[in-house]
Amino acid sequence: MDLEEFKYIYYWEWGHRMLGRTVGVLFAVPWAYFALRGRIPPGYKGRMALLFSMGGAQGLVGWWMVKSGLGEDRRGDRKEIRVSPYRLAAHLGMAF
Repeated sequence: MDLEEFKYIYYWEWGHRMLGRTVGVLFAVPWAYFALRGRIPPGYKGRMALLFSMGGAQGLVGWWMVKSGLGEDRRGDRKEIRVSPYRLAAHLGMAF
């Protein structure tokens, strides 16, 4: 992999992380604002907390997936580093 190919992948992954963080902030800030003012109906508080938790869990599974590809022990005789396909499938499956 040359530098240009690395940059291409890096910026896609960077954008993916920033999109996830942006969605989290765009959900959490209004939720906190309205929750502190008591404007969220009681039946929706638990549902919104569940949605926020699901987004956080997606981020944690993504971190767990990436962690599987870090370290020299994952390299073996290959020239590239790969993440665990099971963890990748878990991350993708949670998104749907």
